[in-house]
Amino acid sequence: MRLLVSYMVLSAVATVGIAYTAQVPEPVTIPIPLISNAFGGNLPAVQDGQMLVYRHMYIAAIDVKRKQPAWVSFTVDRKDWDTDNVLSRNFHTPKELQSYALEQSDYESSGFDLGHMYGLQFVSASTHAAEVNEVEVIAAQRPDLNRGVWLQAENRIKEASSSKPVKVITGLLWALDMPKLANADEYHEIASHCWVIMNPGPSGIEEAYLIPQSCEAVANVGEFSVSPDKLRAQVSKTWVQAL
Repeated sequence: MRLLVSYMVLSAVATVGIAYTAQVPEPVTIPIPLISNAFGGNLPAVQDGQMLVYRHMYIAAIDVKRKQPAWVSFTVDRKDWDTDNVLSRNFHTPKELQSYALEQSDYESSGFDLGHMYGLQFVSASTHAAEVNEVEVIAAQRPDLNRGVWLQAENRIKEASSSKPVKVITGLLWALDMPKLANADEYHEIASHCWVIMNPGPSGIEEAYLIPQSCEAVANVGEFSVSPDKLRAQVSKTWVQAL
């Protein structure tokens, strides 16, 4: 079977302060070797105007109007990062997604980083590591967020995964107006917050963080700790069991 990265659009069940219905694109299928069944737990119900992307390492939902990932679900396992390899940021946009997501050139001279919603450090030993540079898991993040507090959150995930696999879902929240990327040649909307739920965290229990783009690089990720249940309720009224 050649159904390996599947781009699908499903009907809306809930919204997160989103009051639009984007024109729904036709489903697109890209051949890859295998759909992973490593994703567990609950996921936000897919909304109108979102496109699901399945790869070996993750499931991602693209907001096709905003041209950003709404959420990304994956499992971090020590076997995928336990190496001295350092991965490059070789960002890639499949031709099938060029109309649905921002490309690397859109970020030039923007003041925003191309932030990984699935961290490079989690896959340095994986044969599918290149997938985390795909456009559907890249989001616009201010440098202080991307290189500061978001990195701290990633480090907590990695710490927890040193002893057992950690189920993770990251995502974006559009709660405030944000500036556009100056050189982007297509409509888009930048998120005001990034969020992450990890289960378990280093504490041994589920942890969640809601981090604003305005955070300072020297801030501590613990300042942005929130209740996982409250965060789930804020980002989606309905959650469904993962495939």
